[in-house]
Amino acid sequence: MRESKHKIEYVLFDVDGLILDSERVYTEANGRILKRYGHEFTWAIKSSMMGKPERVGAAWLLNQFPDIPLSMDEFIAERRA
Repeated sequence: MRESKHKIEYVLFDVDGLILDSERVYTEANGRILKRYGHEFTWAIKSSMMGKPERVGAAWLLNQFPDIPLSMDEFIAERRA
């Protein structure tokens, strides 16, 4: 293994809402997609997705709304846009 010339001095762990409000962005992105298909991103839906890996959560959400004509990859790409 090659030794790095750079010494890591600090590591920063960002917990949702601590430094960056990523939870708000996540909620708005999911809400925007669901709204386009006549659905609402409710607390019940959000809480059911919490703690799931991204692809598992996206698959769960799309299974709840079979009328959304997006593949899992399309949904994730749109949510990230």
